[in-house]
Amino acid sequence: MATQQQIIANRENAQASTGPVTPAGKFTVSKNAMRHGLTATSIDQFPAHIQDQFLDFRETLAADFNPGSTHENLLFEQYAFAQFLLVRAQAVHATALEQTLANPGDNHAFNQLSRVQRYIRGLERSAVQALALLHQSYADRCAAVDVQDLVTHTHNSPVVIPAAAPMSRLLNSANFQTSTKDSALRITYVEQGRLSRESRLS
Repeated sequence: MATQQQIIANRENAQASTGPVTPAGKFTVSKNAMRHGLTATSIDQFPAHIQDQFLDFRETLAADFNPGSTHENLLFEQYAFAQFLLVRAQAVHATALEQTLANPGDNHAFNQLSRVQRYIRGLERSAVQALALLHQSYADRCAAVDVQDLVTHTHNSPVVIPAAAPMSRLLNSANFQTSTKDSALRITYVEQGRLSRESRLS
């Protein structure tokens, strides 16, 4: 269950969603949102009651995902928004399908149905991609915590392993198919070299 502090942060993150910044751009996309909302790029393009629905939807998802970093929060935002639009698209699709079946010769109804189906496919792809990246970020962060523990307490190294570093993929790569301790030593060496190079350049 999300804490009150997490819920407040989630609402602030959602309000920070960005969209077009020029008056012309805002006007154009606002027309899309007024029709069906499926091409919206920001929650701000929806009326207040739809924004409230999104925030409730997002909070429910946040309780399940509990993103633990800024990077994960960004990926979660993408996933939550795509899923919310997908739910709306499925409702629009049901209406469009009903109209098409009731009027088989109506080209407008058929075209509307085809358009909604394209939106659904695109939203499904966006949601799947964001979810895959989010899961990978979780795996990397967990691996980074384990490696940091070894680096700090076993090897007494001052190197800080970034939470967003691809630790999970590094540990599973062919070059690191050794013991966890040896992997930690290798990562420490690589990270120390990177930090040293960055300090010389700054």
